[in-house]
Amino acid sequence: MNFYIAQLFNQSESFIELYDIEQNENHKIKLEDISKIIKDNSKLIYILACNQYTTYKFDYDSSVNKTVNEINFFSDIEDYVVEDISSQKVFFHNNNAYLINESLIDNLNKALSLLRAEIIIIPEHLIIKDIDIESCIDFGDEIFFFNEDVPIRASKTLLDSNDGLFGFSNDKMILSHKEFFNDSYYKLVCNNYKSYPNLFEFDVSFASLKYHLNLSNRFIFTFLGFFITSIFLPFLISYSHNVNIEKYNDGISQIFFSLGERSQNISNPKRQIDLIADNFDLSQKSYFKIPELSFIERFGVEYINSIDLDLLQNTAKISIQEIPSSQLDAFMALSSNFNIEIINKDIQSNNNISSGYLTIGIENE
Repeated sequence: MNFYIAQLFNQSESFIELYDIEQNENHKIKLEDISKIIKDNSKLIYILACNQYTTYKFDYDSSVNKTVNEINFFSDIEDYVVEDISSQKVFFHNNNAYLINESLIDNLNKALSLLRAEIIIIPEHLIIKDIDIESCIDFGDEIFFFNEDVPIRASKTLLDSNDGLFGFSNDKMILSHKEFFNDSYYKLVCNNYKSYPNLFEFDVSFASLKYHLNLSNRFIFTFLGFFITSIFLPFLISYSHNVNIEKYNDGISQIFFSLGERSQNISNPKRQIDLIADNFDLSQKSYFKIPELSFIERFGVEYINSIDLDLLQNTAKISIQEIPSSQLDAFMALSSNFNIEIINKDIQSNNNISSGYLTIGIENE
């Protein structure tokens, strides 16, 4: 397994130092480009600079949950914290609390969650303390040192202009970060990283899940289509079912109406229709007369496409195609003489040729 250790040595730069233990190589890269070097299924230990968090002593109460401990902790330190407490995130480990800017740690987690690797984020001072608590390390613009077990990273300008600030003395021996972070340091980190708190929290996002599950865009769109369909399909089936029920009920009502029934209580339609049919006199309902069809024939059967009977409404709808307009006008004018009732006329005429529909009444005997 490949082992990598990442650190931010100089706060004035946006680059991190990435050490590849297997290849014994150092890389200076931006955080967003770290995936170009980190191999899959490797291990990355990110050393969090101590000026990016604040350490407090806190007796964690295991008899209550983490939320209650957080409330108690913030209540204890609210008088000492300059920044808005709501913008801070706290981690507990071995009766210590680490207060970190929430935006900083969230952005770090988000970037590292895009790696297919085991991620460990360790507070910087814990490792340095295990090597030498008297250490003073030059990080370029800053000096790292301990003041009564409290880790401090302060700017050189501030320390030079305020002798004795934070208990720092210019008489102390200062090592460059390259001298301090040597093979022994990296070996210690690799061997003991499990004994330190891990501040990493996987960022559950669409991008990180897509990357870790190695999902193609085609698979994602297919899955989304299936997911959306699975949500809306029951509603579509229910809607279709309700429409069919409504059509069925309308059909039943029409059947009852055609049989001369006006009952609104249709609870068992099959049984009710059987009862009606048993008492139904077909001899009285089987004859329908269309008046004077012979009269229609005189004006040209060849112009009639079809005749549709509506026995419920006692009407006949005659489809006429390309009849001479004068012949149709004569029919319309003389129809009343032959007891033909024209209920509706839907005719279009062009160049003395007419086509359309005539609806006439029929006599139900």
